[in-house]
Amino acid sequence: MNKFAKSRLIKAIICLVIGFILLLYVYLGDNINTELKSYLNGLSFGIGLIGVYFLIHSLFLLRSPKKSKEMENIQKDERLILIYDKSMALSFKVIILIEAIVSIVSAFIGNMVIAEI
Repeated sequence: MNKFAKSRLIKAIICLVIGFILLLYVYLGDNINTELKSYLNGLSFGIGLIGVYFLIHSLFLLRSPKKSKEMENIQKDERLILIYDKSMALSFKVIILIEAIVSIVSAFIGNMVIAEI
């Protein structure tokens, strides 16, 4: 098993375990209010879905050594790493800006439940 596929498999297992623990907490927890319960339910589903994606992707890489080697070379390409870092920083800035705008608009409208999240 190569290093790239092994790290993907470990990420998949961690995501699945965290998603399952959150899901158990949501459904077995008695003193959780409904807003937190719905938020944690969506979060656990999202983390679990990411875990399933990583699991399928790592199994695909384990079955195809040629594709696995190609993915490993792509991850070591410095130009692609720089593009990835810049796009990640830009998307983070855009998401923070959208969240700030939604919070401010919600506060002006009077919907403080959304503004406080």
